[in-house]
Amino acid sequence: MSTAVGSTTTTDYLSTIGSAKEAGKSLAADMDSFLNLLVAQLKNQDPLDPMETAEFTNQLVQFANVEQNIATNDNLENLLLMTNSSLAMQATSYMGKTIQAESVHLPLQDGYGKFSYVLGAEAATCTITIADAESGRIVTSVTGDTSVGRHVLDWDGTDAAGVKWKDGAYRLTVTATDLNGEAIDAYTTVFGKVTGVANDGSDVAVSLGDVIVYTSNILAVHEDGELQNPNTQVNMGSDDKSADTGTTGTSDGSEV
Repeated sequence: MSTAVGSTTTTDYLSTIGSAKEAGKSLAADMDSFLNLLVAQLKNQDPLDPMETAEFTNQLVQFANVEQNIATNDNLENLLLMTNSSLAMQATSYMGKTIQAESVHLPLQDGYGKFSYVLGAEAATCTITIADAESGRIVTSVTGDTSVGRHVLDWDGTDAAGVKWKDGAYRLTVTATDLNGEAIDAYTTVFGKVTGVANDGSDVAVSLGDVIVYTSNILAVHEDGELQNPNTQVNMGSDDKSADTGTTGTSDGSEV
């Protein structure tokens, strides 16, 4: 199963790293061309009607300003790289620990997954769908709690037919509507044990098995006991599909 990036708010600025150095090379080439042209103009100017110095002096000043800005950007890029390296070192402290992060991708580790969803308002209907992140195939669907706030659920990796799915990345979709059929804002968080740390040059991320989340999306670090066997959790109720889908849950009505 392919790795899924479980991030919704990360700014990707990897493409800008090193851009100042490229701009500096381009400026140096332009400056050489400008100076060669200026020298040629000075050599061939009419002695009786010499060139106005104000124009090319202004151009030289503009080149100097651009060069200064490029140097500033270069220093900022170096500072960014140093900061990322420091963050990567700090992120190694997450290794082996259970974290909670904002993500739409659920890691199934050792046959178990845990996640939560938060509703911004009271809903009339709420459905949580778990799909294979690679193929998009729906694995199971749950009728969720419609009350406003946070609701925690567990998944034992089985579908409605009781078939056990392999460890990997699965996509969460929460569809909630009010009495008028209007969509209600909802977001999901996932729990997982950190199995790796990576620095791509623009951001630092941790892996939860096959799911990758950026450190900026980590909400909390939990005791290992947070990832309990689903059979020890409280069922959402007899009026939902949790008993058939291998999904159980609790609701505390609070924000993360």
